[in-house]
Amino acid sequence: MAKRRNNGGGSPAAFRSLAQLPQSPEEVWQAEICRSPAWMRIAGQPQRPWMALVTNRTEDLVLAHEMPDAQPTPKQLQEKLAEAMRSAEFGAPHRPSEVQVRSDELHAKLRAPLEAVGIRCVVVEQLEHVDFVLRDLAKHLQGGRTVPALVDAPGVGPEQIRSYFEAAAGYYRQSPWRRLPGDTPIKVECSLLESGPWYAAVMGQAGMTFGLALHEGAEALGETLASDVPEEAARHASALSLMYGEKVEIAVRDLDAAEKYGWPVAGAAAYPLALRVNPGRTVRAPLRWELQLLEACLWAIPDFLAVDAERARIRTPRVSESMELILSWAAG
Repeated sequence: MAKRRNNGGGSPAAFRSLAQLPQSPEEVWQAEICRSPAWMRIAGQPQRPWMALVTNRTEDLVLAHEMPDAQPTPKQLQEKLAEAMRSAEFGAPHRPSEVQVRSDELHAKLRAPLEAVGIRCVVVEQLEHVDFVLRDLAKHLQGGRTVPALVDAPGVGPEQIRSYFEAAAGYYRQSPWRRLPGDTPIKVECSLLESGPWYAAVMGQAGMTFGLALHEGAEALGETLASDVPEEAARHASALSLMYGEKVEIAVRDLDAAEKYGWPVAGAAAYPLALRVNPGRTVRAPLRWELQLLEACLWAIPDFLAVDAERARIRTPRVSESMELILSWAAG
């Protein structure tokens, strides 16, 4: 993808002079104010600086971008649009026919000046080209390694993720790793699922990684428990895994969604990262049913430990979809 950089701004009168430029009747641009799509180390600290970004969706170009010290204003984004129109780096200076934005706030600020120079300004639900550029930038900043985001998982919506965040916060606050030896697996059965039984390993007894791993089969769990470092082995086994960490460790798209929707987090070191780990150390975000199972276990396991029984049938009405689990102590 080609990129071009621009310098300079523009007064209101200078912006109105853009009406004199020729206009490409089918050309659509996208403009956004957003945070960096990946963490960057600045002055020794992980940060996500703000960005003002203008792209040409029609021609697949990055037209203008800037990372100022503070959150850019709509006025600054308007100036970046003007710079892109005046630039002759890719063809002659010209106006697009349409500029797309994602938020009503930006639309309210940009609509009048853009329409004054004959450019439509519209709100769209997805800025697919901007998002493509940001994903490409994230891969570059992270050296090709990205953390899969729940918000991108097929069939998983914000309400289910909120429910999962609530369960993860509750599990962390109850700290079941304080009550359970690390080599004590719990068998999990559920009649609603064709797969299973699953074997749960509570992580955190060694004081390293706190969380929960669900293994599909006793053999997979046995290999993890036989490791000198079970919590590290759980990262690389075939399993559903939940690990807690700081906000820099979860997908930035999930972090942004958590802040936007107010999803609960139990503490600065309790941001939940859910992964499906497959053989070969490949990872992906959990599918809808996998996240539902993980969420149910986050509620049910502390309840199972509280009843102090060999086997218990536990219904979890707090889960996004009510589930009944049968929990029992697995054979050692």
